[in-house]
Amino acid sequence: MRKMEKTNIRADVNLYNTIIDALCKENQVKEAMSLFEKMLSQNIKPDVITCNILVDFLSKQGRMKDAFQIVEMMSQTGLKPNVVTYTSLIHGLCVLGQWNEATKLFSEMVSRGVSPNVQTYNILIDYKCKEGKIDEAHHILKMMTEKGEEPNIIIYSSLMDGYCLQGRMEEAKRIFGSIIARGHEQSVYSYSILINGYCKARKMDDAVQLFNEMQDKGLKPDIITYTTLIGGFCKVGKMMEAKDLVKDMIARGESPDLITYSTLMDGLCKNDNLAEAIELYNLLENNGLKANIVIYNIILDGMCKTGKLFEAKELFYNLSTKDLQPGTRTYNIMIKGYCKEGMLDEAQALFQEMEEKSLAPDDFTFNILVQGFLVNEDNSHEAMQLLNTMIEKGFSPNAETALMLVNLFVKAGPNCKEMEMLLGFLPDDYGKGIKSEGPDC
Repeated sequence: MRKMEKTNIRADVNLYNTIIDALCKENQVKEAMSLFEKMLSQNIKPDVITCNILVDFLSKQGRMKDAFQIVEMMSQTGLKPNVVTYTSLIHGLCVLGQWNEATKLFSEMVSRGVSPNVQTYNILIDYKCKEGKIDEAHHILKMMTEKGEEPNIIIYSSLMDGYCLQGRMEEAKRIFGSIIARGHEQSVYSYSILINGYCKARKMDDAVQLFNEMQDKGLKPDIITYTTLIGGFCKVGKMMEAKDLVKDMIARGESPDLITYSTLMDGLCKNDNLAEAIELYNLLENNGLKANIVIYNIILDGMCKTGKLFEAKELFYNLSTKDLQPGTRTYNIMIKGYCKEGMLDEAQALFQEMEEKSLAPDDFTFNILVQGFLVNEDNSHEAMQLLNTMIEKGFSPNAETALMLVNLFVKAGPNCKEMEMLLGFLPDDYGKGIKSEGPDC
């Protein structure tokens, strides 16, 4: 570009488009926008391609305000947004969770005579399914087929996953069957989605049947399929089957990864087999796989739940020697462990340590600590102070905390001042019910 300027060769819109596109692909947003502004200053009119490059890039960056400003500029210069423009914007809004805005933009697109393409439908159907609006997703599919667009395997997979997430396995299976009817081939991915659905629904016989069926059809289960099925067995307490599946996996040349190991270890801990989980952890280390914080959280949780608090504490404070930093989840596990053993000073010290490390407590942190103090009525003052902090930070008591507060209120008797203070901490529905049934003041 600079050489062309020195020789007085004027760059055209196509050259600018090529360079801006290259800069966007290299994530050089400042340089791309600077070149776009230079283009405008030299009275080189951007075309739809220029604008689409920038709209797509800005949308992927989550900079929707800037992306819409480019679209506004298009309108002012007589350029009409096309299907690529709208699809980029819809995708950006969906990623940010702005579902309503994405749906409105889709309607606007159609009303302006811009026909959605398969990618547009893919994006919208996928995010509708993830949002739990599976019926709306199916409506969009119907609209798509009525317009003569043929759904691809990605769309069918999204719909299957959406139905599975809601436990609507009959509908998921119907979509699974329609894949072949529409001329598409079932894949390891589509089988894995349906197997995952059956595992979540605790229908392990159906999951195993599909697992065997896919192999009969010459499809080789991948690490996701195996890990999904292992997780399903763990969920229903069939640990022998889960362990056998890991052995089968290795025998077939598929190496377990950290997710596979963590899934099995979590199952072992939740099924009261901490010792075997620790053996698996040692095996993992010996095989050259470095345990991540997720695996340590599982082991710490297992230790705390089985009263091995000393071992948990030792492991917790050794995390830094393994180049791992405990997160909120890790602290929550330890705080809960201390509260369970009535070691409230230690629990509160960890809570303060979190704040010193700028690690934000979440609603679980507050609830478990408040519950720890509420177990003993002598600590109700500390519990109230924590509740105040909790409310100030935008968190609410969960059902268990609320029940403990109700019990405290009942024991407080006709002390109206105490009652009003307690009611202030409860969700509205709890407060109304208790106040109507509470003692007269």
